[in-house]
Amino acid sequence: MHDPDLIPAGIVRCSPDARIEAVNATMLRWAGRESVSELTGRPFYSLLSPAGRIYFETHIRPMLQVEGHVQEIALELQTPGGERRRIYLNGQAERDEGGAITALHLACFSGGHRQSYERELLRQRRDAEGYVALVKSSADAIINTDVDHRIVGWNAAAQALFGYAEAKVAGRDWREVLLDGADARGSDENAVRSDGDAVRAEAEARHANGSRVAVEYHSSPIMDGSGDRLGMVTVVRDIRERRAAEETIRALNQEVVHRSKNQFAVIQAIARSTARHSSPYDFVEIFSNRLNALARNMSLLEMQASSALELRALADAQLDHLDEGLRARVSVDGPSVSLDEHTALYLGLALFELSTNALKYGALSQNARESGGVAVSWTMDGGELALDWVETGVRGVSAPSRAGFGSRLTGVLLERSTNGAVSADYRPGGLVWRYERKMKGES
Repeated sequence: MHDPDLIPAGIVRCSPDARIEAVNATMLRWAGRESVSELTGRPFYSLLSPAGRIYFETHIRPMLQVEGHVQEIALELQTPGGERRRIYLNGQAERDEGGAITALHLACFSGGHRQSYERELLRQRRDAEGYVALVKSSADAIINTDVDHRIVGWNAAAQALFGYAEAKVAGRDWREVLLDGADARGSDENAVRSDGDAVRAEAEARHANGSRVAVEYHSSPIMDGSGDRLGMVTVVRDIRERRAAEETIRALNQEVVHRSKNQFAVIQAIARSTARHSSPYDFVEIFSNRLNALARNMSLLEMQASSALELRALADAQLDHLDEGLRARVSVDGPSVSLDEHTALYLGLALFELSTNALKYGALSQNARESGGVAVSWTMDGGELALDWVETGVRGVSAPSRAGFGSRLTGVLLERSTNGAVSADYRPGGLVWRYERKMKGES
């Protein structure tokens, strides 16, 4: 078959970084798109459900890059309208003569179709040639048993998964061998009964070396033409990777909840203090500006591979609200320093507050001479960070008559939140502000 559009499976060619280059008609239809151009250049994971996106990036894509292939991975496609389709993914990396990956080839098979094929398979006789060939070549562990659950067939995948040669287990009750005698007929609370005595369940199976293997098994009866039972066939799949992915998803969800709670607490503090120190007329603008400063911090953290954030990127982001002319009057200089998420959040808010104060009253305001400006610099000495905000060229500098939320944000709140130290000196030419903190492992 030379025309990929005639293949009843989703075929996708991707670039080495897993961006879509070509799809066949079946994949286009499953993805819920009208034209190939809608998919070209998009990352393949964008076609998957939220859980599938995480699993693709954390497991499937690294396996393709390192091992060069993946096989029989259960995922869900999700259309723009929210409809989902269960698929099984196979993938192969194409490499050049030097071993570099030049393309990724993905094949998606309908989960519904596969389940119907499996049911058809289970209705076939054990001794049918097609069935025997399929069992031998299957990537899943397949166990054939008689009516008393004694093993009469055991494929290579079962030997690889459990470590027992077929000769060692032949004639033994498969439940005694793998499930420590547990009844595999649906008594487990996780078991799901289907037609007749067919059972689907998850369990902790025993390997020949004594270790435990998390598996999902499907047991179905083999019937002859007259309806008499000839035995059972059990398909067993290793779900250790799926369990690990589920744990990763749970951990990520917990982290999202934790971060959200922290952000809500910060936003609530900003709202209360802004309301306390500003008029109702000014509240919306001041609160919105501070909220935008917080959002810039979170956007930077989201783009990082880890929860650490570069101090230079933080400073540039919090000065981005200045127009081009004013930004030219601010210099930023210092070595590479990585901040933890908590420190970056509060220090970013402080830098934004300093810049708005400079814009209203300091070196970037109308009170400053044309030569006025701001120098933001920092040093690292023995693990001690020292960051300076130095304003020059300001006329009539004086300390504020009252300590508003801005003063607390750049002072006591920053100190308490990060275990740092702050000093502020209102010199004749402008504010000189310093923040110092022992970095405790950050670089």
